Amino acid sequence: MQQAFGSISGSNGAILSGSGNFSVAKTGQGSFTITLQGSSSITPVVTATPGDPYMTAAVNIPWTDGGSGKQPSFGVHTGYTDQGSKNPMDIYVFNFNAVWN
Repeated sequence: MQQAFGSISGSNGAILSGSGNFSVAKTGQGSFTITLQGSSSITPVVTATPGDPYMTAAVNIPWTDGGSGKQPSFGVHTGYTDQGSKNPMDIYVFNFNAVWN
């Protein structure tokens, strides 16, 4: 079983802290792809949480990929649940934990 975890800046996708065995690419406003090192026999199991001062901050994992010896990866979308928010979709920071085999 392998594990990766991290705290990621929502503004630019910078890795603030973490396990060091992953990379982050910002693919759009509030949209990121996280690629884990190594190969996998299953898709990763991922949890993510907002680390944002606003209670309406949200994190969603729209897709995961891996298995059959592929390099595991997953997507992250961030934003706010209140429709009247003037905040951009880039929340302050989000945290994740991924495990795979």
